Amino acid sequence: MTRISFLLPALLLCSIAHADVASVRRRVANIDSMKLSSKTYNRADLSSEGAEISVWRDAKGAPRKVVARIYGEMGQVHDTIYLEKGLPLFLFTIDESYDGPLSLSVKVAKRQETRLYFDNGKLFLKREGTKTVPLTSAQKQAGNKLARHTIELYLVPGK
Repeated sequence: MTRISFLLPALLLCSIAHADVASVRRRVANIDSMKLSSKTYNRADLSSEGAEISVWRDAKGAPRKVVARIYGEMGQVHDTIYLEKGLPLFLFTIDESYDGPLSLSVKVAKRQETRLYFDNGKLFLKREGTKTVPLTSAQKQAGNKLARHTIELYLVPGK
C-alpha cells in the first residue's frame, strides 16, 4: 500500500507535466503557423565575434518569437524563444563548442541542447538533451529570471 500511495502522486505529476508540455508544443506550433513580420539585425555588443538576432512580431507589433545566434571564437549559442503576452513560453538553447578556433577548419566537439517550458511565464520543466532535470523552487525562480533577462537582452527597443 505504501508503494501505491507514493507511486500514484508521482505518476499524476508526470502526466500533468506531460500534458503541459503538449500544451506548450501546440502553442509553439500555433505561433509558427501565424503570419508574423520579421526583422533581423546584427549586434556587436553581445559577443566579440558578433551576434544575429531575428524577431518575429504579430499584427499588433508584439514579439512572438526571437532567434539569436551568438558567435564565439570557440563555439556558438543558438537561442529560440517563443513568447505569449510578452512572457516566455518556450526557450530552446543549442550550445555548440568547436574543436578549435573558428578561423580554422573546425568541427563541433560538443553540443548541448536545453529546453525550458513555461506556463504563464513560470518555468515548470527543464530538459537537457533527452533527460528531464528536477528543479527546486529556487531553480525555477532563477530560470524565470534568466528567461526574462534573455528576452530583455535580445529585444532592443525600436528594433
